[in-house]
Order: sequence, then C-alpha cells, then structure tokens
Amino acid sequence: MSDHLSDKAREALALPNRERIQYIEKDRWIGYPAVNEALAIMEKLLDHTTILRMPNLLITAEQGNGKTHVANRFLEKHPCYEDEDSTRLIQPVFYVQAPPEPNESRFYSNILEALMIPFKFNDKVEKKQFQVIHMFRQLGVKMLMIDEIHHFMSGSLNKHRLMLNSIKYLANELKIPIVAFGTKEAYRAIQTDLQLASRFDYIELPTWINDDTYLQLLMTLEHIIPLKKPSNLIEPRLADRILALSGGTLGQIMKLIKLASIIAVETETECINHKVLDKLNWIPLTDRKYV
Repeated sequence: MSDHLSDKAREALALPNRERIQYIEKDRWIGYPAVNEALAIMEKLLDHTTILRMPNLLITAEQGNGKTHVANRFLEKHPCYEDEDSTRLIQPVFYVQAPPEPNESRFYSNILEALMIPFKFNDKVEKKQFQVIHMFRQLGVKMLMIDEIHHFMSGSLNKHRLMLNSIKYLANELKIPIVAFGTKEAYRAIQTDLQLASRFDYIELPTWINDDTYLQLLMTLEHIIPLKKPSNLIEPRLADRILALSGGTLGQIMKLIKLASIIAVETETECINHKVLDKLNWIPLTDRKYV
C-alpha cells in the first residue's frame, strides 16, 4: 500500500495525523540540475586560489524560485567550526540579506548584527566597514553571500553606484569571492558597471516548465510526502494544473503540494487529486490583488 513512498515517508505514516502533518510541513532540500550546477560553481569559487581580482557569481531567479534555497544549502554544507590548532572560530561562508533599500550604512549594520558585534547605528560608514573587514579576517571568511541583492537597485542612480562600489571594495580588500542572489533586475544593474560585470559569472534558475525535470520533481515529492495512497502527480492533467496554479516557481509548487497533502490527510482522502486541489481555493500569485 505504501510502495510509492521512501523509507522515511513510510515510517511517518505510523505517526498520529497531527504529527504527520508537522512532518509534511517541514522544509526539504530538493536537488535538480540548475541548483546542482549553481552549487558546483560555488564549491569551485570557495576553493579558488587567492588572486588579485577574485571571480564572483550572480544567481538570479523569480521570487520564490530557489535562490535562498541554494544559499541555505551551501551554508549547511559549510558551517562554522573551531580550528583545532588555534581554537579559533572559523566561518568559511558568510550570508547576509541586503537591506530593503540601497543604504550602505544599513548594509554594514546587517552584517555586524549577524556577527553579533557591538556597534552604533549612527556610526560612520567607514567605521562599520572597518569592523566588518576586520571580523571577516578574524573569522577566516572565504566567501560572502548577499541575498536579495536587487534591493540595492531601488532608489536613485547614485545610491546604486554606492552599493556597487561597496561590493567592489569588499571584494578587492578581502580578496574573497562574492556570490549574489537576486532577480533579473540585479543582473541588469551589475551590467551598468563594466568593471564589476567583468568579475561576475551569471547563472539563472529558470521557472519550471512541463518537462522531464519537472516530472521528476513531482515524482520526488510524491516519494517523500507520507500519504497512504499514490497520487500519480505526473498524470498529465494533474501535472499541468499544479504547474499552472504555482506559476512555475519552486516555492509555490512546494507550498501547493504541502497544503494539498495536509487536506488529503485531514479529509482522509490520502492522495492529491483534483477534488483536493479544488478544496485549496488556491489563487495563483499572478491573479492575486494586493491593497
């Protein structure tokens, strides 16, 4: 009855429904060719020999299509550790989210907050910048990841340039690769600075289409989510509907499948079908109105 499930998902079937729903709600890593390629490039950058101008990487995608998914996965693979010889804490990869507007001082504040370093919000940018560079060297940071970098590109052109110059300065001073994550607006903005553009390779996480990779994703999800009956998510009409409702972004596909699975448990349907999807009252992002 549960041959369609992985061993872990099969074990989860024995849980009470409340705990099984909690199991369904958990975040999961789902690997597929585009993110695997991105991670492989990042591994090479992390191991890159230190040179005068280190190579960098920009990863772009639609909102909710796996950018932060990749960043978190890379962080999990390269956690902080204690150096055995010096007992010094080493943080090989540092992650920071760009502030919601292009503000150099706030950018450095975000980094200092993440580092848990005392500072004053009204300190001069130069002081915060010095603290960041000093701590990165102390921690042996070998890669800086900046998420939501398209936030740098709102506001005036002068603010854009200030933020781009900040990135260049950190890259030059620390001689470490920078991996930036953002929407396509970030790519266009970086191209306006020829010096910076020449240092950034580029990879896009495309939105999903109904191809073999998408069908493999559906099969994987069906394999790991503990429902008693097979859903046959790759059935053409069901696969097409899931793709249309999700808008082809990974985050929305995952959210839709999780919510549908919970309804399947609660209604004792124990599989995802069109009737379960009807109960979602799901409105695609493109059709949602915000006030």
